[in-house]
Amino acid sequence: MKDIIKRITKLIFKIIRFVLSYYFQMFLTYPLVSIILIIIAILAWI
Repeated sequence: MKDIIKRITKLIFKIIRFVLSYYFQMFLTYPLVSIILIIIAILAWI
């Protein structure tokens, strides 16, 4: 059971790391688009 949880958390961390690195590259190429997306994300969370 613990093994499964460890694998799932590792997978989640890999996905998060991948998304963050991809998003960072996008932020460097399209800063304005990224800022708009951040604002939309914040508004969606509220």
